[in-house]
Amino acid sequence: MAASPPLLLPMHLLDVHMPHYSRRVRHATFVRADHETVAGSIERVNLTQSSVLRVLFERCSPERCSLPRNGAIAVTALAELGFVLFRSSGGAEIAVGAMWMPTERGLERVAATAAGFCADASCATRILIHFGVSAAGVKHSTLAIETRLETSRGAGAVQALAHWDAFHRLGAVARRDVLLAIKQHAESCAKSGSWD
Repeated sequence: MAASPPLLLPMHLLDVHMPHYSRRVRHATFVRADHETVAGSIERVNLTQSSVLRVLFERCSPERCSLPRNGAIAVTALAELGFVLFRSSGGAEIAVGAMWMPTERGLERVAATAAGFCADASCATRILIHFGVSAAGVKHSTLAIETRLETSRGAGAVQALAHWDAFHRLGAVARRDVLLAIKQHAESCAKSGSWD
C-alpha cells in the first residue's frame, strides 16, 4: 500500500508568528472548489455555526467579546473582539491569535495586537489558529486548520496546558465544525457562482 503524499499547505504565518509551541493539532479536508473560493469562504463563514464556538464567545468577558446582535462572527470580525489577525499576501493563509496573561485570579485573556502578540511571547500564553488552503487540481482545494498553543513558564503554563488537555475534545469538535462550514460554503459558492 502506497503512503499518501504529505499535505503541501502554506505554513508561512505559523512559522513566522509561532514557530515554537507546546501543543499542536491539525485537521484537513478536500474541497470541491478552487482555492480562491475557499479562501473567500474562510473570511465569510459564520464561526458561531459551531455550537462549541458560540458558547466560548458567549462566555468571554462582555467588555472584550460582545457578540453582534445577530450572533454571527466571521474570522475578519475577530480583530474587533480583541484577537489579532494575520493574513498572507496571496490570501492562502489567515491566522487568528489570542493571548492570556497570568494574574492572581488565573489566566485572563487580553486584547492582542500584531506587535504585542510576538513581543509578549515570553510572559503570555498564546494560541494561533491557522487556516491554510492550496490548490489540489482543477477546481479543487485542500483546506486545513492548525491550532498551536505556546505557554509561558510557571503556573500560567501549567494552567494553560491543563485547559488545553481538558478541552481537547471540545476543541476538536469546534475545529471540525468550522472546517465543514467553510467547506460547505465554498462548495455551495462554487456550484452557484455566487457568494450568497
